[in-house]
Amino acid sequence: MLLAPVDILPRYQSGKRSRMSFAQRSERIVERTFTPSRTELAAALRAGEIRIDLQPQLNLGSGRVVGVEALARWTHPELGPVPPLTFIPVAEQHGLGEAVAATVLEQALACVAQLDALGAQTLGVAVNVSARSLGDDGRVRRVREALARSGVAPSRLTLEVTEDALRGDPAGLQEVLSRLKSLGVRLSLDDFGSGYSSLGRLQTLPLDELKIDRVFVEQMRRCRDTGVIAAIAALGRHLGMTVLAEGPESSAELELLAGLGCHLAQGYAISAPLPPGQFYDWLGQQLARPPTVRARPAACAAQQPARPDESAELGLRLHHALDQTMTDAGAIGVVCHATTARLARELGADFAAWWRTGSERELDSSLRCVTAWSAQPGVTAELTRASRAMTFAAGVGLPGRALEQREPVWVADVEAEPGLPRAGVLRAAGMRSALAIPIRTRDRAVGVLEFFGAQLREPDRRGMTALSSIGVRLAHFLARRDAIAASDGYRTTFDALHAVFAALAVTAPDQLPAQLCQHAARLARADVVGLWLPGEAPGELRLAASHGGLDPRLRTNALDEHSAVATAHASQERLFFGDLAAHPLPSRRLAQVFRARSALLQPVVGDGVASAVISIAWSTPRERVEEPLLTAIGLLADYARPLLR
Repeated sequence: MLLAPVDILPRYQSGKRSRMSFAQRSERIVERTFTPSRTELAAALRAGEIRIDLQPQLNLGSGRVVGVEALARWTHPELGPVPPLTFIPVAEQHGLGEAVAATVLEQALACVAQLDALGAQTLGVAVNVSARSLGDDGRVRRVREALARSGVAPSRLTLEVTEDALRGDPAGLQEVLSRLKSLGVRLSLDDFGSGYSSLGRLQTLPLDELKIDRVFVEQMRRCRDTGVIAAIAALGRHLGMTVLAEGPESSAELELLAGLGCHLAQGYAISAPLPPGQFYDWLGQQLARPPTVRARPAACAAQQPARPDESAELGLRLHHALDQTMTDAGAIGVVCHATTARLARELGADFAAWWRTGSERELDSSLRCVTAWSAQPGVTAELTRASRAMTFAAGVGLPGRALEQREPVWVADVEAEPGLPRAGVLRAAGMRSALAIPIRTRDRAVGVLEFFGAQLREPDRRGMTALSSIGVRLAHFLARRDAIAASDGYRTTFDALHAVFAALAVTAPDQLPAQLCQHAARLARADVVGLWLPGEAPGELRLAASHGGLDPRLRTNALDEHSAVATAHASQERLFFGDLAAHPLPSRRLAQVFRARSALLQPVVGDGVASAVISIAWSTPRERVEEPLLTAIGLLADYARPLLR
C-alpha cells in the first residue's frame, strides 16, 4: 500500500458518536461499486483531483499537537470521494504509484509554510512510502529534490514505511533506509504488530518511531486487553524510539495509552482527517487554548524515551516467548509443553502445569492437567504425579479459581492458603508462592496456566494485565489450531463414515446391531461400544449388541432409569464423561459397566422420540471428543434410526 488509508469512521464529539456524514456513506458505496481504470486515475492526477487530508498527532505528555500526517484523497467529479483502499492499489498495479506519492509529498511539504504562519514552526509532516517504492533507485533522489524545492528542513519530514517492507531483502532495505536517513528525515515503521517484524532487524534499522497498529487499540477498546500495547511501548522505548498509537476514539483511551507508555497518538479522539483549510482553522483554535490531555505519571515525553519498567519488560519477554513457541512448535501437545516451559522460565517459576477444560459441547468441563514442567524434575516428581491425577471444577483450587474469576490469581504463601489442594506435596517440593493465568476468550475460559516457585515475585497491576493478555492470546491461538485440526479431521473422519454407510447398506437386518457397534468402534477408535434398546419396563434399557469388553451380565440384566445411559435416552441429549472415575454416580456405575475411563452416550432420536442409545467408551481418560468425530457419530445415529425399527 502506497499511502496508509484512514478507516471511514464517524466523528466523535464530547465522547459521543455522531451520525455518519453523507460523504462518508458515499465513500463506502463507491468502494463497493467502483474500480478505477489506469486512464481514469491518470486523468485524475492531471486534473489535480488527488489531494491530501491532514490528521494531527498529539504528544500525550504535553497535550500539544506535534505533527500531522498527510493522507491521499481522491474526489471524483461525478462519484464523489473515492476511498484510498480503492484507488491506491490501482495506482500501484498500473505504475502510477510514484506519481501519486510525488503529488502527496509535494502537497504535504507545501503545508509546512502554512503551519509556520500559524506559529507552529516545530510541527512536522508525515507521508507514507510503499514497500515497492523503496526498491526504486530514484526514491532517495526524489525526496532530496522535493525538500530542496520546498525549502523545508529535512528533520520536519517523516517517511512512514509499512511493516510489510521488512519482509524484503534485508541488505537492500538497510541501504535505502540509511540513505534516506542521511538526508536528515525521520523514519517511522507504520502498522507495527500487523506483520512479522524481527526484533533483531528492528535493532539494526535506522528507525525513529514505531506506530502501533490500530487493531491493538481496537482490541483494547473491545476486550480491555492492554498487554500488547504495553509490550510494544516498552520495546520502542528500549530501542530509543518514539511510540505512536493509532486509532484512539475517546479522551479516556488517550489517558490509558499515556499510562501504557505511548508517547504520541493519532485518531478520531483528537480529530478526523481534515482538508488543509479546515485543518488550519482547527489547529489555530488548538494553539490558542491550553492543553487538555495530561499523561499519567507512567508516560514519558516523546523526545526523551525512558527505560521500560520491569512489568513492561516482563510483558515484552512473555509475548516474545509466546511468539517463539507458536512459530516453532508443531503438534498441539508440543505447543502446550513448550509454552508452559518458556513462560515458566521467564517468570522464574520452579514448577508449571497447563490445565484444559472440555469443549462447549461436552458435559464435563472440569480442568485436567495436560502437561507439566519442572526446573528440578526429581524434586517435584510427586507434585507432577499429583497434578496429573487431579481434576478441578470451577472455583475449586488455584486453577479453578482462575477459571471462575477469568483473571490471574496470585497466592503469596501457599501454606497460608486454607484448603489448598496438593498442599502437602507443594510443601515437600519447597513451593512457596503461586500464580494462575486463565486461558480465555471473551466468552469462556478454556484452560489455566499454573506456576509455582520458591521465590516467585508478585506482579503489579501492569504485570497482571500483561499476564492476562498472554492468556487471551493463547486461547485464540488454540482456537485457530483447533479449527485447522478440525478441517483436516473432518475430511478423514467423513471418508471413514462414508465407508461405514456403504457397509451398513448391505448388512442383513439381523446382523445390523452387531455391525453397527463394530463400525462405530472403528470410527471412534473405541475399546467398548454398545447398542441399547428400550426394555419392557418404563425407563428400562437392554443391551442389544456390543463390541469389546462389556460386562457379560448386561445381556440378561437391564439398566434402570437411574443409569447414565437411561439419562441420555430420556433427555435425548448426547452425554460425554472425560473421566468416569472422577465423577459421582451414575457415572461411576458407568465405569463399572463399561470397564472404561471415558464414555460418549449418543441417543438415536427421530420424530421427537429416542429409540436407542449408542455407548462408546475408551479405556483411558479423554480431555475431549473432537468435533469431527462428534458430528460423525451423530450422523451415524441418524442413519441407523430407520434401520433399527
